[in-house]
Amino acid sequence: MSHDFDDAGVAATIHAAAAAVRAPDRLRRKLAGQRTRRTGRRRTAGAFAAAVATALAAVLALAHPTGDPGPPSIVETASVALRAPALPAPARDARAPALLRASADGVRFPNYAYGGLGWRADGQRHTRRGGRELVVVSYSHSRDGHASYAIVGRPALRPAAGARTVVRNGVRFAVLRDAGATIVTWRRDGRTCVLVSRDASDEALLRIAAWRPDDGLQGPY
Repeated sequence: MSHDFDDAGVAATIHAAAAAVRAPDRLRRKLAGQRTRRTGRRRTAGAFAAAVATALAAVLALAHPTGDPGPPSIVETASVALRAPALPAPARDARAPALLRASADGVRFPNYAYGGLGWRADGQRHTRRGGRELVVVSYSHSRDGHASYAIVGRPALRPAAGARTVVRNGVRFAVLRDAGATIVTWRRDGRTCVLVSRDASDEALLRIAAWRPDDGLQGPY
């Protein structure tokens, strides 16, 4: 027996046969309903995910309208200041021995070894937090231990909640205890000064915070 079908003819025959076979109406309606439900569930899940993402974006925008993480708090600044120094101690300024050759936002750091105070600079750290320059100089004392002095660039940081106020040499200092450390803060020309120690007493920190060098420079430093 001979067969005269070519490829095109075979394809046409198969297509015609497939078209002639129709699923029962009940089965077709059931399959169509399943497809509709699956599509609806996907659309609902997608809409829910989009709503959650929109709400989260709105919350973040309210917290930080410009995307800026915001300035550090006093406690966060103290935490940075307490880290081990990343750089060697700054040298003493030969022309102004009450000062060190280190500054932050135009404010110079004091040489607390000057005038018999006995606190010697032993390291420093430079970083940025929330768009602010933050420079730390650490000091050590043979009796009182270690202390770190951080200066944060303008504008001034918010005062720490729960701090008590102490006035020395006409300057208002805020004293706070947090996580085993004493934090003394004050403002200088719009900058925030933070002196922190886990070893030294409140009085020891206030003594050097309120210190005014006797060479005509303005303080406190």
